[in-house]
Amino acid sequence: MALIKSLETQYGNTATYWKIIMINQYLNPPTMLVDLVGFVDQQARLDGKTPIHSLRFHFAEGDHPLSELDPALVIPDLLDDWVNFDQHLVYQHIKAIAKFADARLPTLKEDEQLTSNEQIALNFVGSEDRY
Repeated sequence: MALIKSLETQYGNTATYWKIIMINQYLNPPTMLVDLVGFVDQQARLDGKTPIHSLRFHFAEGDHPLSELDPALVIPDLLDDWVNFDQHLVYQHIKAIAKFADARLPTLKEDEQLTSNEQIALNFVGSEDRY
């Protein structure tokens, strides 16, 4: 499972296949760290190539992608595979943050800015999922 979105790295390469490689959940305080890596394409990932970029999301209490189970996000085929199920929910959450940031951007006042998660997620507006 991955997000498909062409994003240029700081080195001028373009990563099109974004895969979650780690989800760390902590209880005190309730937080979650999500690490994604970008590959040139899906074939590079399947061939075991090295990722060309990485991103980290830090979700704090009240911003957990897995804190509430929205039935609309559940894909029945994923219920037998909890790793992919968790990843699917995290991807959906990142895309929701991206859409929210995209809508909020024009309304920011001069002294306001997007959160770190919003800035990173904004790159994924219009991305698609690949299973």
